[in-house]
Amino acid sequence: YYSKKMPQQKERNYDEALTANRVPDTEIDLKAEAFSFIQQKKWAKALANYSTLELQDQTDNEMRFYRAVANIHQNHLELAINDLNFLLNDSAQVKKDGVKWYLAIAQLQKGDSYQANILLQELALSTTSDYRTLAQELLK
Repeated sequence: YYSKKMPQQKERNYDEALTANRVPDTEIDLKAEAFSFIQQKKWAKALANYSTLELQDQTDNEMRFYRAVANIHQNHLELAINDLNFLLNDSAQVKKDGVKWYLAIAQLQKGDSYQANILLQELALSTTSDYRTLAQELLK
């Protein structure tokens, strides 16, 4: 009959190592994989990764932007519009023109041409926007 207990120290260190080392790797892997899915136009797979990251409270502006793009392609327009409006109103967001472009596209697909035209006109009149020519073409 053994009354000796196994040392608990090893188990605790193992758990700490898993927590310290695996979670960040998983987060980075999921973000990289999601971006890869976006590039491959695998929208549903990208959205699945973004959902997992959101559950892990790992939402950032870049993720919101690409999640919105994927949601537009999956016809989840309200979800895309919510993310894009958040980004448009976030003072830290630097890619405002990209946000405006995709917000206009989502609003057009939803049937809200009034709001879409306002955004497209802003882009078309901008001398610095990468989306200027695209917006001008869409407004014709």
